Amino acid sequence: MTQLSRRHGDRKLTPIEWMRDRESFHYAHEIQKSFGVIEGVLDWCKSEMRGDWRWQLIQTSSDLKPGRYCFFFDEEKDYCAFLMKWA
Repeated sequence: MTQLSRRHGDRKLTPIEWMRDRESFHYAHEIQKSFGVIEGVLDWCKSEMRGDWRWQLIQTSSDLKPGRYCFFFDEEKDYCAFLMKWA
């Protein structure tokens, strides 16, 4: 399977930078959470976020290593609330 990549000049963009330049999302933040915690984060987002938001799995969690997840937001208020709660 081919992996998508984008470039900015001569530099290859990271997944966070690549996703941030999409038109529909103005804010993005990556978090690391241990196994089983992401469900609580998603439940909180579903009940508290007012604007459009998405999340992406970057690396799965295990017993030994936390998972990496990127969250994207349209609204600055949602982004700030997320940072205050989960960052």
